[in-house]
Amino acid sequence: MERVLATHHVGDHRLDVVEFVDDDSATMRLVIDGELPAPDVELGRVPTAEMAASLLDCWRRGRAVGNPPQMPDCGGLSVAEVIALLEAIDDEHLAHATYAQVLTDFGDVRPFSNIVDAEARHIDALATVMHRYGVPVPANAWPGRVPRYSSVTDACAAGLQAEIDNAELYDRLMAATSRPDIVEMFRNLREASQERHLPAFRRCAERSGEGRGMGRIGGGRGHRFRSA
Repeated sequence: MERVLATHHVGDHRLDVVEFVDDDSATMRLVIDGELPAPDVELGRVPTAEMAASLLDCWRRGRAVGNPPQMPDCGGLSVAEVIALLEAIDDEHLAHATYAQVLTDFGDVRPFSNIVDAEARHIDALATVMHRYGVPVPANAWPGRVPRYSSVTDACAAGLQAEIDNAELYDRLMAATSRPDIVEMFRNLREASQERHLPAFRRCAERSGEGRGMGRIGGGRGHRFRSA
């Protein structure tokens, strides 16, 4: 059984995110203009429209140089590697936009004032590698669409959980590639999250007390933020 979870249109092209369900499992895969990609390429979550546009750009390039039409081709990267880079930068965009919104709502409060700058550096690091391989870098589509919190306490609790979830995301993304430069970058971003951001949010949450219950918003597996 299969069902379309999302559809994005870019120019004359259509990208469907299709869930395929059998007796044992459910997988999400990309279908570009009705053509199913390689069977080993699965999505961790539904791509945003910006991610879809980047994937379609790679796919068009591959067609132009005679590569199989179902396979995006950016600097020799596999579909799984392109998706991993796009998922990573989308997650960092979400984090930056969320922390910037906290600063807008509550002023120059720590640790958000420090961590938002770190997230900007993470985005720059990802963009550098994406440019190296010719992967189009999506714009940050998250400003104005992020969770809003009723207090710094709730924002700190959400940040704490977000950084815990971030480790799982980068574990999954590192498994998508064996390229040393991409693996090293993903590992560095994971370490920054776990060794610096997570302790800062934990201290903030412990000072402020536990936030209220939080439900997952947007996206699917690996998405970093929960709303208050």
